[in-house]
Order: sequence, then C-alpha cells, then structure tokens
Amino acid sequence: GHGLAINSNASNNFTSMYMGADDSVDAAYIQSAGRNNSFTTKKLLLNPNGGNVGIGTSSPSDLLTVTNSGTGDAALRLQTTTGGDPTIIFNSSASNRSGLIKYQDNGTNMGRIEYVHNGDRIAFQAGSATGETMSIKNGAVGIVNTSPQADFHIGSTQSVHSDFTSAFGSSKF
Repeated sequence: GHGLAINSNASNNFTSMYMGADDSVDAAYIQSAGRNNSFTTKKLLLNPNGGNVGIGTSSPSDLLTVTNSGTGDAALRLQTTTGGDPTIIFNSSASNRSGLIKYQDNGTNMGRIEYVHNGDRIAFQAGSATGETMSIKNGAVGIVNTSPQADFHIGSTQSVHSDFTSAFGSSKF
C-alpha cells in the first residue's frame, strides 16, 4: 500500500497521487497514476502555474536548479532501459533562436557549445567569455573562423604556419 493517496473527485477522471516509502529500494516516492488498482501512469505536474523547482536547494535560481551541496559531481543522467536513444531537445516557440550548453566557473562564462541559428552552425568556445575557438558549418571546420570557406579553414589576425599530417602524408600550410 501507499502511505498517502490523494484521489480525484471527478466521476470520470480516475487519477490519484500516491506518496509513500519503499523499504525494498530504500527510497520515498511520489507517483501519479490511475485509481482502482489500474495503476496506469499519469502525468505529474510540478508548479504548473510557474515558479522554480529545486533539487538539493531551497532557493532555486532557474526553472530547474540541481545542487550537490556535498563533494563530488552534480550529474544528470538520461537512461533508457528498453532501447531508444537518450535525447536532449532544445526547442523554442520563437523563430531564429539558438541552443546553448554553457560552462561557468564560479559564475564566469568559460566555455560553451552552441547551435547558432543565425549562421546555421555549431560554435565551440573555450577559455574565455567571448570568441569562438571552433565552428562547424555545412561540413566545414573553422578554427578562429565562424564562416569556414574550405573543409578546414584557419582564420586569425596572425599569420598561420603549421605542419599538417594526414593519411596522405605531410605538408605545410
């Protein structure tokens, strides 16, 4: 049984919320499910009218803030058990928006991976708060160049001399 069950009053809506503890897995739970022993899974909404949600914090700063207040990594895991691909989807209801994964060190931007819609490219930036270090656009790679004009394009304010080794041998460029 469940420690607590909250049932819908609607005669045609068979949704309940169950809260309890399961000693066999040493965990507590919250589950939204169908009533009358059907246990059909139902949606569980957190703050459906807005507000931030925190895990490991009492003062979430964003829609979802996950904090590890102890030592070790703060990790998020997407895992499938019966096949399928774990997927993160970035979607905006506004047009011409970008998707961004950002790394900060004590609040200072240090790196990012970004899909740049205005330019249709993937941008990589490391080591500073501004400037891209690598860009991929239409199968071409740009180093310090956001619009590569060749398969491998190095662009900078300094002249570039480098040895290049490939499966076809070495050359200088």
